[in-house]
Amino acid sequence: MSVDKRKMAVCMLGRMGDLIAVEPMFRAIAAAHSDCWRVWYTTVAFASIYRGSPLFHEVVVVSDQEDYLAQKAGFPPDAIVYEFNLKGRKVITRPGETHSQFPLLFGLTGNCPVSCQDEGPRFYLREDAIPPVSLPGRYAVFHCASNGRRRQYPAAHWDRLAKLCMAEGVSVVEVGLHPILTCPGVISCTGRLDLQVAAKIMQGASLFVGMESGFAHMANAFGVFGVIIAGKLKNYPDYNPYTGYYSPAGNGCNMVRFYDEFPLSLPVDLPAEVLLRALRGEPMKYDECAIFCLKHQVVRLQRNPVMRLLRKLAEPLYSMKLSLLAHRNKHH
Repeated sequence: MSVDKRKMAVCMLGRMGDLIAVEPMFRAIAAAHSDCWRVWYTTVAFASIYRGSPLFHEVVVVSDQEDYLAQKAGFPPDAIVYEFNLKGRKVITRPGETHSQFPLLFGLTGNCPVSCQDEGPRFYLREDAIPPVSLPGRYAVFHCASNGRRRQYPAAHWDRLAKLCMAEGVSVVEVGLHPILTCPGVISCTGRLDLQVAAKIMQGASLFVGMESGFAHMANAFGVFGVIIAGKLKNYPDYNPYTGYYSPAGNGCNMVRFYDEFPLSLPVDLPAEVLLRALRGEPMKYDECAIFCLKHQVVRLQRNPVMRLLRKLAEPLYSMKLSLLAHRNKHH
């Protein structure tokens, strides 16, 4: 640490997607404290994201929240501290400390002290990031897994989408911890890749196809058009966790989903049609894709035997309600 500079520490131990999404916030914080020695505390899995970036002078790896809090106890009294998503009673503000704790729901939500809500993220790619394989001229990056059992999409559906890409002359490069694609011709870059290497692969892609995940946030940062399989998320049927290019206004992605349902219920024909449009250079607008998915979901509901029965049972009640309203209006 530079002895003549005040320390400014940022700690965020969250997931890859959050860490990339909050880059506009980190950027604004760094600009607000340009005269400080800026240190980022994170876990080893994510340390390479901002190591060597202009936002931080130093990256310190901690094992977990307890490790960070132990190191925080040794901070200088005048240190400026920003903490994200830390939980528990041990997260205590010291007298005279500038402390900000944010619950991050969709990357940039929360009571942030800087204005960055409309900014898209940047990824600071290092020159020493070299892909493990030779990459083709035109390729799509596939990431076929996401956190949570209910957020998965069948492997057979992913294979169909990959075959569609290759049939249109676009190679397929798969990333992620474990391979999902089984069809011939896929270039596998799965496994525990350094995130700088994964970013180098993403930077050269023509298209991103995958789940709503950390790699989708990476594609957003590089401006790679995305076809994203999304699904139910608590009470947010039409959620969008992105700013910038992948935001609804940016039109940089198509989120393919049935609202308030998990991805497993999504027929592969829908993402296949959306993907084909993108491959042929005529991608849907963000809102156009949303309406496309909603129409198909309504048609599916109308064909559902249970929904048809409920509708038939409700029709007499609805007619009775209209008659009562007409009677009331006539006599009042």
